[in-house]
Amino acid sequence: MTMHQVVIMYFSLFVYTLVLIWGLRMLKSSFKVEGTLLKLLSEDEPQPKNPKDNSPKPSFSRLAGAVGSMGLAAVFIGIGYWVIFALFTGEDITRLDGLGPYFLSGSALFAPYAFNKLARVFKI
Repeated sequence: MTMHQVVIMYFSLFVYTLVLIWGLRMLKSSFKVEGTLLKLLSEDEPQPKNPKDNSPKPSFSRLAGAVGSMGLAAVFIGIGYWVIFALFTGEDITRLDGLGPYFLSGSALFAPYAFNKLARVFKI
């Protein structure tokens, strides 16, 4: 690998990292309001009849979806770094063909959230 390729590879990785940091900062700034994350991970239910009980009801399906999305995002980031490195070093990226079933099984983390939404559709 020539010096020019090394510089381009590290510059690409640097830009990729900056975009990730920018995205995380944007996400962090969206949670500045107190209790926003708690509201996002709670059920969408009407206000309780008892005004003293104002705490939102936690939602397992939303929490499972949030944890699953963070895990899948971490894997996507790692694969993204590896692909950029492999493209510049000339490695064979056909090894990624076997990741399809992995990501399909990872989508099962969102199944509770999907079934919860489907149950609400058929709720009378």
